[in-house]
Amino acid sequence: MRAAVNARIMLGELGMVSIKTIFSVGNVMNSFDKEGNPFDLSYNKKVFRFFEELEWYTEALKEAGSKGVPF
Repeated sequence: MRAAVNARIMLGELGMVSIKTIFSVGNVMNSFDKEGNPFDLSYNKKVFRFFEELEWYTEALKEAGSKGVPF
């Protein structure tokens, strides 16, 4: 998690976009059952928010990219 937060600084300098939402899973081996279902049901809401934001940025950058690069 700390590495992801610090990587955002470097990614910005490289002209890359990062989204605000981070979907982190602590202790992965004990967070899901054998079928892949989370024991903590709040993961469903968190992953939905993550992908919803990722999709928004994908569409926004796709539209902006079609107009060319501003630099």
